[in-house]
Amino acid sequence: MFIQTEATPNPATLKFLPGRPVLAEGVLDIPSAADAAKSPLAERLFGVPGVAGVFLGSDFITVTKSDTEWQHIKPAILGAIMEHFMSGAPIVNGAMEAAGADEFFDSEDAETVAIIKELIETRVRPAVANDGGDITFRGFKDGVVFLHMKGSCSGCPSSTATLKHGIQNLLRHFVPDTARGDGVTSRSLPMARGHAEALVPLIATVMSEANVAFAELDRIAVTVGPGSFTGLRVGVAAARGIALATGKPAVGLTTLTALAGPFFEADETRPLLAVIDARHGRVYMQLFGPGGRSLVAPRIALVRDAIRAAIASPTRIVGNAAKLIEDAWPDNEQRPPLVSAVRAPDIAWVARLGAAADDLTAPVKPLYLGDADAHPQEAGILPRR
Repeated sequence: MFIQTEATPNPATLKFLPGRPVLAEGVLDIPSAADAAKSPLAERLFGVPGVAGVFLGSDFITVTKSDTEWQHIKPAILGAIMEHFMSGAPIVNGAMEAAGADEFFDSEDAETVAIIKELIETRVRPAVANDGGDITFRGFKDGVVFLHMKGSCSGCPSSTATLKHGIQNLLRHFVPDTARGDGVTSRSLPMARGHAEALVPLIATVMSEANVAFAELDRIAVTVGPGSFTGLRVGVAAARGIALATGKPAVGLTTLTALAGPFFEADETRPLLAVIDARHGRVYMQLFGPGGRSLVAPRIALVRDAIRAAIASPTRIVGNAAKLIEDAWPDNEQRPPLVSAVRAPDIAWVARLGAAADDLTAPVKPLYLGDADAHPQEAGILPRR
């Protein structure tokens, strides 16, 4: 069996072509190990350390990595794919979920929606599939088209440009009733260093793509932590600088609150533990009750203490440390109803929460819960005169 690999526009994603059919129809997006039970192939791939997401298409498999290098995990991924196909095991368990089950639009827009869907199916999806991803119609309301990007397109720095400059122009040409894209212009660039050099040019790019002047902003929302010391300082400084220059308020949100937001929109009845990896067996954590009410304020804790805070009732676990919590969960306790290893907050949710914030007077400053990783050298310091 010969498996080809192809690069995608997303540097964190590779496309694998096994030379045989993968799915007979449709696609399957598996964004985390917690969702992998629906596909034995995905379960096998998530068994490779460093695999963060799997997407299955008609004849390809897209794998998204976490913070690791491809040369370290690519051989294991190729081996897992080969072993699965040679074993004869099924790709998916049971029937595929019917497409279009969650679409929304008014009945009087049915003709317009039919044209939009045909354009997406015939002109957009084939090109996106070549890059190891998929894009599907979600809904149409008040002239706004809602689309869902999956696979290599999800979180890809070029996805926004693709939507704005390609798909949006196509829809405007053939469907005059479409006013704009999804109403959100964003850029996402995962990085470990270089925040100061990258952030301001990214902001300028987004403002240009949105065709919005800084004076037209209503408020500036920023996550204040917990997280990277350098990243927090750069983000907060940029937000405060824009607020000062425009005379508009800046709003600070904890990263943990931003992680929790979309999960409470989906289900506000269950508690939720948001966790971010703080390294050395520790996590930044915040526990939320039903309705999003904060039960335990943001803090740094050992993994076992975070579990102890969440174990009293069925609690969802979300954040890039969710897998750490899941792996350490006691065998004799009821498993969490949801484990989602989402790597970062959805920037659209940061904007939504910032727009809904009531307190516009609180100072925006980084939320530091742990000690800095770097400290000034004390040896050899000359005394001041």
